Amino acid sequence: MAAGLQFSFFIMDFLKESYDREGKKTNITMLTTFDHPNCWEYLKALNELKLKPQAIIAKQGPKSLNKVRTIIQKRIGENYELLKLNDVQNILKGIPFYFTDKINSKETVRLIKELKTDLLIPTADVIIKKSLLDAPTQGVVNCHPALLPKYRGCNAIEWPILENEPIGSTCHFMDEGIDTGPIIFKEEMPVYQGDTYEQIRARSFIFNAKVMVKGVKSLLEGKNAKPQREKEGK
Repeated sequence: MAAGLQFSFFIMDFLKESYDREGKKTNITMLTTFDHPNCWEYLKALNELKLKPQAIIAKQGPKSLNKVRTIIQKRIGENYELLKLNDVQNILKGIPFYFTDKINSKETVRLIKELKTDLLIPTADVIIKKSLLDAPTQGVVNCHPALLPKYRGCNAIEWPILENEPIGSTCHFMDEGIDTGPIIFKEEMPVYQGDTYEQIRARSFIFNAKVMVKGVKSLLEGKNAKPQREKEGK
C-alpha cells in the first residue's frame, strides 16, 4: 500500500465522527472568521478527544483578522505563539471549508440547515443573531473565558484577577443575552504564584478550547445543561 494512502487511512481512523451515547451521529459545524487563531486551538482540542467537525464556515476578511491577531498578541505578549493554518493542516484533511461574506446572512443560515448541523461552535468574537441561533437542531455552543454566571461579557479575565477570584472557562449554549445561556460544563484554571497577566491570558487561550471540547463531549454523553439565573452574574 502506498505511503500516502496509508496516511489517509490513519487520519480517517484517528478523526472519528461524533456520536452520542445512543449511537446517533451528531453533526458539528464550526463558525469562524478567516484564519482566526481560536479556530485552530478548537480544532486541536477536538482532535485530542477524537471529535471531528463536519464542516467549517469562515468569514472572509484578512484585514479584520490582522486587527484581531494584533489585539490578542498585545494581551499575551511572547507567552504564546498564535497558531496558523499550516500548524493544523493535517487535522483539516477531509473537513470541507465554506466561505461567507456575513456571519449572520441568510445564506449562512441556509447552509447550516443544509448541513443538518446539530451543534454550531463559533470560534470568534461575533454577535450571533436569533436566526442563526435557531439554525442548528441542538443549539449554538460558546466557551466563555470566565466562570459563569458571575463574570459575563467583556473583561471576563480581568475582573476575577482584580477581585482575587478564581479564573476559568465555561462552555454554554448561546441565547439572545450576553453569556446567559444554559451552562454545559465549566472548570477552574490553575493560577500560580508569580504568574503575570500576559501568562494567564496566554494559558486561558488554550484552556478555553479544552473546556469547550469537554462540554461538547458531555453533551454527547447525554448530560443536560443547567439554566442560569439572570440576576446571578455581573
